[in-house]
Amino acid sequence: MKEESFVVSDEVVRFLLDTGSDITFIVDPESGCIVKASRAACDFLGFRHEHIVGHPLTLLHPVEEHDACRDWFTACVTAAETGTPGHTPPLTMLRRDGVCASCRMAVAVLGWGERRLACCVYSSPALRGLVGSGLQDSEAYFAQALPHIDDGAWSWNPLTGELYLSRQWLRLLGYGPDDAPPTREESHDLLHPDDRERVLAVLDACIRGERSSFSLEYRLLAKDGSYRWLHGRGAPVRDGAGRLMLLTGATTDITRRKETELALGQARDAAMAASRAKSAFLASMSHEIRTPMNVILGMAELLAETSISSSQQRYLEAIAGSGRMLSQLLSDILDFSQIEADRVALFPEAFDPAALAREVCGLAGETAAGKGLDLQVDTDPALPGRLVADPLRVRQVLLNLVWNAVKYTQTGRIAVSAAPSPGPAGQGFVVFSVRDSGPGIAPEAMARIFDPFSQADAAAHRCQGGAGLGLSISRALARLMGGDVVAESAPGAGSCFSFTLPALRADRQ
Repeated sequence: MKEESFVVSDEVVRFLLDTGSDITFIVDPESGCIVKASRAACDFLGFRHEHIVGHPLTLLHPVEEHDACRDWFTACVTAAETGTPGHTPPLTMLRRDGVCASCRMAVAVLGWGERRLACCVYSSPALRGLVGSGLQDSEAYFAQALPHIDDGAWSWNPLTGELYLSRQWLRLLGYGPDDAPPTREESHDLLHPDDRERVLAVLDACIRGERSSFSLEYRLLAKDGSYRWLHGRGAPVRDGAGRLMLLTGATTDITRRKETELALGQARDAAMAASRAKSAFLASMSHEIRTPMNVILGMAELLAETSISSSQQRYLEAIAGSGRMLSQLLSDILDFSQIEADRVALFPEAFDPAALAREVCGLAGETAAGKGLDLQVDTDPALPGRLVADPLRVRQVLLNLVWNAVKYTQTGRIAVSAAPSPGPAGQGFVVFSVRDSGPGIAPEAMARIFDPFSQADAAAHRCQGGAGLGLSISRALARLMGGDVVAESAPGAGSCFSFTLPALRADRQ
């Protein structure tokens, strides 16, 4: 026999929903949509009341339980109308933050004015624990902690469309407590035009399940019209069935860091521009600087051929020796400046690599013999007779390596060799090697010997002089020609410098 529904007033319903601790919903039994929700229900779920009302009761449950929930709700309403208590089997309730709780639903039918409505009450020990003091303590904790955290927090609920922005998030953009917070659509418009597409693409990927988290730097328009640099990171929150429940994140203001980075970048660019201007100036002045020095050396040589006294001869030799040293320093500095300014031009032509190696040893032979050094040259018979490269630059690199060996070797032997060597992908190379019996180089010095203005031994630098540019220039020129300069050395075991050059044969050009 069908019984009459309980008839209650608006005041009673409002009192029960506002003051009760139960998770209670007033539901239209025909549509299954929520008409009212208790304050405890809103607190537990994390939704505002207006975001719950009008949605079906199945919103509170995972997708896989929607059909069962709908069937049990209908059955409970029918049972309640006949006076039989209506209870569901265990169901899963979902909070906004993705937390799941097992519960049962009890249903009673109410007469509310001229309407017939269902009163649904959810209960379980888990729900009581979450709705009770534990939840209140948690809320109190976060209410006290969040104002002292610099990061802003936000979350977006795809089921209701609600966007939550913490007070600190709003403060980051200059919004006060009386300002209306931006909506989700308005927050998209706040993104800098250069960042909008990139940021929204990442967030969409999180929503679609293609990303499990995100970390981005972007700009947002503040209330005062300026853009603030922010670092945002967060992740989607999904239920057990993989359904998106929330997209949450935290935001840090990094504007000051970005401004510092920009200032440093501008200072670096200005310094590099000044360095390039200096190098370009020195490179363009190369001829003007070298010419007077060459005139001085030339005049000294001519004067040496005239009738002068022995003391004048000594003075002239000192002038010529110092002039040659100064000329070499100027040449190294000017060559280095041209390399820095990217003004080195190569003029490839055919040359004989074996003859070039012998010529270089001949130029250094007299100095080596004067120190009692045995300077030998060995060329492999398999060496190509004619190669194509810039012979002046090849001679410059090889001569610098030989001069270094003569300079730093006090006794013993210097061996110069030239031989073919296979390379990757069938490409051949010619390797010029200069091996000496000098003091060798310590491992810590090996790491910097090719750095500009660097020498392996400060004591040797005081004795031998030089700008410390020779090896840096040699490696740079070798690499411009498609090769390289490498070194092997150990203290007390001498050194070996190898200059590799692509074996472009003249008969194949």
